[in-house]
Amino acid sequence: MYEKRVLPNGVTLALERVDGVRSVSMGVWIRAGSRCELDGERGAAHFIEHMLFKGTASLTSAALAERMDALGAEFNAYTSRDCTSYYVRCLDVRAREAAALLADMLTEPRFDAGDMDTERGVILDEIRMYDDMPDDAANELLVKGAPELLLQHCRWLCTEEGNVVPLTESMRQRCLEHLEQMSRRSLRCLALAGKHEEGPLRSYDGPQHPAHAMLADVEAYEAIEQDLCLFGMVGIKDPARVEVRDSIALCKKAGIRVFMVTGDNLVTAESIARDVGILQPGEEAEASFEGSTFPRFGDT
Repeated sequence: MYEKRVLPNGVTLALERVDGVRSVSMGVWIRAGSRCELDGERGAAHFIEHMLFKGTASLTSAALAERMDALGAEFNAYTSRDCTSYYVRCLDVRAREAAALLADMLTEPRFDAGDMDTERGVILDEIRMYDDMPDDAANELLVKGAPELLLQHCRWLCTEEGNVVPLTESMRQRCLEHLEQMSRRSLRCLALAGKHEEGPLRSYDGPQHPAHAMLADVEAYEAIEQDLCLFGMVGIKDPARVEVRDSIALCKKAGIRVFMVTGDNLVTAESIARDVGILQPGEEAEASFEGSTFPRFGDT
């Protein structure tokens, strides 16, 4: 269990003791990440993160690196959209020295002009490296939904080994058979799929993007959610409250006919109806419809 303290200056401390461990992990999380940057400041948080390792008012970058090595500690940092973090891992006997060094980096950074020019080149190299990696350069569209519907939008299948192969008709049928097996166990089923965006949404980063109109138009979703890769299916057991079955029994005793309206798969819905006593075990539903069929009945 961790302990939370708030210092008089507003800094929040989160402490956790792990018995039998002779190492210490400590860090500083600053609520300033890339999403906090205004136009003209893009990349500032990441750049500052790099510069804090280039020396302090009393230590050159070489001396700082030597002090880190002498402590046998691991110093590192990262910048995310929401925060910037600087952290260190070391033996417990070196914790005070490591904390002092981390504090020196954060409160007395050097910001030498020559180091800034060098680090600017390092960050540009990182950007070019990420641009060469499709996983980082392109947005990924992730989709979840009813398996029987989402399968119609899938062209590929991701295997257990992580390989992407064409989704054949026989594979599609096996998925549907597995779906029916799960549905008969009263499981609410979802399929998970996705793809790397290669079209206008590849670089989408918010409402200001030129392609935002595509996401604002719900009618366009079907065209966007095509050629997906199926990742898998999951079945969720969400049992009815214990009093439901008795309540339905009382309704039947009073001559009240109970109907169930749900967004579940048809087979799942009928299985849940048996679980709660609307249908008896083995009883077939007299009238069980999917939402898409209701318009056919008209107003009668």
